[in-house]
Amino acid sequence: MKRISVISRTGRKLKAQGGFTMVELLVTVILITIVGGVITATVNIATQSLKNGSQESDAQLLCSALSVFMQDELTYAGKVNATSGKTVEFTDNARGLGKKCSFRTNGDGHLVMTYYKSGTIEEYDPVGAGDYGGKTAHKSFRAVQEVTIEGKLLKVYVAVIDANSGIEIAENTFYVKPVAPGSNVK
Repeated sequence: MKRISVISRTGRKLKAQGGFTMVELLVTVILITIVGGVITATVNIATQSLKNGSQESDAQLLCSALSVFMQDELTYAGKVNATSGKTVEFTDNARGLGKKCSFRTNGDGHLVMTYYKSGTIEEYDPVGAGDYGGKTAHKSFRAVQEVTIEGKLLKVYVAVIDANSGIEIAENTFYVKPVAPGSNVK
């Protein structure tokens, strides 16, 4: 093969100059853009997966905490009225909270315990500050409960629900046998 030399008007040979053509540069930019888009999409999917896993874990912990709290309270309950299902009323003489206590879901969707203290109704959120999601939560939660009397036991159902979508994230069903003297569940 013969090499072709380029001669300028002055008669001198021009050196072959290396460089990229416009097409090569355009292809390189397009490839970098595609790779960057794939990496960004992958990172977004991984981040969302981490958030969902964290939310499910938080919901399980909340459901467990509510279940333990309700079990402790209902174990020492006196007379229990669970006819409505969504609200369970009971007497709590063991801890001196009064003759009329209840578990119910308040307007914010939080499971609360109400009791009478010095003639006024007090409301207690067993989880704490009231915002189940907290400052670091990705989504906020609601809690629901249902209590029914089955023979000598109280059947308790507690569920934690995503407040935005209404999807149940965690649930727990357990039985409680009241041991307080004067309990009507025997």
